[in-house]
Amino acid sequence: MRRAIWPAALALLLLTGCAGTASEPPSASPQPSPAASAAAPAPSPTETAEDQGPAPEEVFDQLPDEFLFSSGAGGWGTILSIESDGSFSGEYHDSEMGGTVPLCYYCEFSGTLSQPERVDAYTYSTTLLSLEQEKEEGEEYMEDGIRYIISTPYGIEGAEELLLYRPGTPVSELPEEFRGWTGLSGTAAPETLSDWGLYNVNTQQGWIGYEGD
Repeated sequence: MRRAIWPAALALLLLTGCAGTASEPPSASPQPSPAASAAAPAPSPTETAEDQGPAPEEVFDQLPDEFLFSSGAGGWGTILSIESDGSFSGEYHDSEMGGTVPLCYYCEFSGTLSQPERVDAYTYSTTLLSLEQEKEEGEEYMEDGIRYIISTPYGIEGAEELLLYRPGTPVSELPEEFRGWTGLSGTAAPETLSDWGLYNVNTQQGWIGYEGD
């Protein structure tokens, strides 16, 4: 199990025209010469592709190590890792350590995503193709003095369409719900995303990407 990653992951989340004088119009509009028209350079395909972000088939290769879903309050969160082929794995964790026996709600899960499709210059859409969890919900067991209760993959369950926002996306153009979940709704929020974002459209839940240890 990868429970050791949670303190670092949750701590990371808490830190998370010129004006001129108009001239009189000419009496007759000159027609542009063929030479002048031919001299106008066409937009560079390389520059256009760069402005549009990575090609859809390259998106999974460029994603960060992990995405984190958490409110920033309490000891819960979900971590998700997406591989270059669209397969993913993750775990949900919520702890209650105040009782006689420490309690942990836990879920390990995995699944696959479809190849992303471009929505606009900053956004890609992918579909949840499969989702499985390692143990059945409600199952209980003891380990190292902690009582574990199997939960569900919070944040990814109920998903159909998932949106991926690339770095550089204007924060003002992101859904309000995404900004709320990822701590980007305040006046101190940056103008653009510094890393990839993930948005569960059905449940309106947002994840933020980061590089793990």
